[in-house]
Amino acid sequence: MMRALVVSNVLARREDTALFVPVHPNSEAVSNTVVQIHCLALQSITERAP
Repeated sequence: MMRALVVSNVLARREDTALFVPVHPNSEAVSNTVVQIHCLALQSITERAP
């Protein structure tokens, strides 16, 4: 997810398994990007499950 956020030009910080992203109340771009990448990550995990 970290690489996908960087490609989407979203500043993020990772510590162990936690991913920190800035959320500004007036900016939907960052929130939408995080939601989209999270959904893609969940799809990837679901497709790999036996």
